[in-house]
Amino acid sequence: MTETLSLTEPKTHIDLTLSEIDEPPFFDAIVEAIESRRVITLRYENDRLPRLFAPYFFRLAKNGNFVVIGMQIENPNSLDGAENQRRTFDVSKIASLKMTMELFVPVDTVKADDPSHATGIIASVLPWKYP
Repeated sequence: MTETLSLTEPKTHIDLTLSEIDEPPFFDAIVEAIESRRVITLRYENDRLPRLFAPYFFRLAKNGNFVVIGMQIENPNSLDGAENQRRTFDVSKIASLKMTMELFVPVDTVKADDPSHATGIIASVLPWKYP
């Protein structure tokens, strides 16, 4: 028997048949960071230094990859700093991830009603409508 899990918290929703997906690395840490609105540090692909990132959405993309979407607070690997920019990271390319004690307040530059976020949402800090 497969079980579909649906959480009633407005900021978290899972509508996936759990037996049909393999959880990627950092699955629980990403969900926890979103639910608690905590900044994470992550190294992406070949980053030498960790980035600071505020995760807003965790979703299963149409191509089958898990992605985390949010605001990059700081990237010491970039010459321009790439601060306070919307970023989408393929979770399979994250080399390391740690949740910090620092809290964040979501800003509305990442829209919850963006059509690209309409399906596969696992966790979200912003209110959104499920189709």
